[in-house]
Amino acid sequence: NENYWQTDKDGNKLPYLDQLTFRPVIDESQRVNGLKGGDLDLIQTNDGQQISGLRNDVEAGTVKMLESDRAAEIAHTMLNAGKAPFNSLNARLAVAHATDRNALNQLANNEVSQTWDQPYAPQTLGYQKNVGFPTYDPQKAEDYVNKYKQETGQSELRFTLDSTPDPSTQQLAAAVKSQVEKVPGISV
Repeated sequence: NENYWQTDKDGNKLPYLDQLTFRPVIDESQRVNGLKGGDLDLIQTNDGQQISGLRNDVEAGTVKMLESDRAAEIAHTMLNAGKAPFNSLNARLAVAHATDRNALNQLANNEVSQTWDQPYAPQTLGYQKNVGFPTYDPQKAEDYVNKYKQETGQSELRFTLDSTPDPSTQQLAAAVKSQVEKVPGISV
């Protein structure tokens, strides 16, 4: 960009490079291996397992890393509240109480990032300090399943969980399925 306007403190044009080449590498592990192997100069990842490994590489002096959770991307599950079964508050509360978010965070992120109660990180438009998100409580989940059954006449709370195809997200989706199906009356 010949017209780029920023300069350093001495008046030299920024940035100090002539070209950037972006190459999409979809698989997280391939992206990290590309960095370690020298095929890629810079990567972005939010995969906690990969970040934990990269931290070890930083200590060994083989890579440099910048970590930030400012305006972070938050992983979340979206429920379609516009149609059954999640047009029912009881169904939504059953799933929320059936989900152990701390265990999911440990599995997916190695606790690299904290467990959030909302889809917005601090310093992000929409963030609220305390949204009152339901806590993990399988008994409350079962109570809400029973309320859902009474409300709808359904014999169970049944829904489909879709996710993206990358391996870490598939692992997380399988863990969510396993957790919520431990509550009697929920089928995923």
